[in-house]
Amino acid sequence: MLGEESSAPVSYPYYSLHQLWQNDNHPIELYIPDFVYQRLVYIHQNPVCAGWVEAAKHYRYSSSVDYTGGKGLLDISVIDIAPTIGYVHVCDVG
Repeated sequence: MLGEESSAPVSYPYYSLHQLWQNDNHPIELYIPDFVYQRLVYIHQNPVCAGWVEAAKHYRYSSSVDYTGGKGLLDISVIDIAPTIGYVHVCDVG
């Protein structure tokens, strides 16, 4: 009926077909410097792992260039982290 709210989810096949990110996420609180460092490296290495660029700092939309002494597209606050422990996985390229 008109005016009644439906609790059934609405499906948009176009959006799910062309969606870039997964619907679910698992937020992690980054309160330990090693975790922050690990996540930054992971995010910066994604375009390299995808084969889009040779080095993370070459990806136009990455803040990686800011962390290597350059200037990116946006003004960001560079997080000063000196990791003491932890393992950072960098993808196998080529």
